[in-house]
Amino acid sequence: MKIKQIRRMNNLSQAAFAKIFGIAQNTLSQYETGSRKVPPQLLRDIADRFNTTIDYLLDADQICDDRIGAALIEEREWQKISRRTVSEDTRIPYNDLTAYEKNDEPINLYILKILCIYFGKSVYEFYNDHGMYDEYIPQIFDGDVDKYERFKDARDEDAQKQVLDTKIINLNKEKEEFVTLYRKYKELPKDKQKIVDDVIDGFLPKKPKEALPDDDDID
Repeated sequence: MKIKQIRRMNNLSQAAFAKIFGIAQNTLSQYETGSRKVPPQLLRDIADRFNTTIDYLLDADQICDDRIGAALIEEREWQKISRRTVSEDTRIPYNDLTAYEKNDEPINLYILKILCIYFGKSVYEFYNDHGMYDEYIPQIFDGDVDKYERFKDARDEDAQKQVLDTKIINLNKEKEEFVTLYRKYKELPKDKQKIVDDVIDGFLPKKPKEALPDDDDID
């Protein structure tokens, strides 16, 4: 649960944070310690208020990769920035940054995005710069990992569109076949229609018979 972290990143006390969302301070304390489940609506309200995600608040976007810690340290050293400075500029608690760099705690994707923006690069660039991007980038992209990722997104989106278009075509084709069959049925003489009706009725489940009266109910 990252409610405490997002609260601290916005320089809010428990009392001030609780007042924003109309909850008791002791209730917020229980949410932060995980001793009480956070209502879904409150999670949505917090995410909307601070422009974050529910996955982050629930720790569902953690990146479990032992290479992250060394990469964060290496990036700071490249840019000649101290951990304290990063913490002050991004408002990410210093102790949390320390835990991420030492791999004592998995970093969240939301927090990594904040750090990458601070370092002036995308998450994919960060991964690629520190030998963590495990895919081969075709030469046509000149090593531009962001361009390659945008290409993959466009490719996947086009593939999904083609699948959807195929499903729509098949549904329309099936509908046309039923319309054609129905028109042929309507052109049949009444006696022939009855034969078709009897065949169809034979494949449909029978309605349950009504309960018969008891012998005592019969005069």
